[in-house]
Amino acid sequence: LKDFMEIEKTLFNQLSYEGNPDVLGEMLNKLQLLLLKCGIVTKEVETVRGIALENGALGAKISGSGGEGALVLVYCRKSKSKGILEALDKNGYKGIRLSPAEHGVLLI
Repeated sequence: LKDFMEIEKTLFNQLSYEGNPDVLGEMLNKLQLLLLKCGIVTKEVETVRGIALENGALGAKISGSGGEGALVLVYCRKSKSKGILEALDKNGYKGIRLSPAEHGVLLI
């Protein structure tokens, strides 16, 4: 639990426009490895993460239970997003590109 808390503190400090993208990606990966050690992660999730990381993602972490209904959050520089999405599609996975909003989530 202590490891999770330390990583999440660093992660939270990077969640701003002034944050370091490389550190944010590293923290996502560290959290994912802790979840993997806990046995929460499926092989398919790790396959998706691997595809994203091999194609330029800075970090990737599961969001959800690890089984049905889970998603893999992939963090990358904008210039890498198209290649990551194409690689996911080529391997039978669907991805969508999201960008951070200055004011959080807006319902339109």
